[in-house]
Amino acid sequence: MKAVPRRKIIRALSKKGFIVIEKKRHLFLIFVDAKGHQTDIRTFISRGSSYKDYSLPLLKAVKDELKLKTLQELEDFLNCPLSEEDYRALLISRGF
Repeated sequence: MKAVPRRKIIRALSKKGFIVIEKKRHLFLIFVDAKGHQTDIRTFISRGSSYKDYSLPLLKAVKDELKLKTLQELEDFLNCPLSEEDYRALLISRGF
């Protein structure tokens, strides 16, 4: 998987049930369940100029924080083959 622009990550998560909380240095993205409650599934995106693109080590961290098992799942999540409903079902099947 090649580097991904952070704006693409933010846009994909925002469309799939994550809320964005802005802090000074980071954007925190928190998954909201079907009832509208914040969950423990969350990640943060740095606003620093060095992090306009997320390389493989950072993408692996995001993958883990989103409870995805493979980089292919993350790629599907970011490129939309994995919908919000599919993501919710995946989380439930994995016990989250």
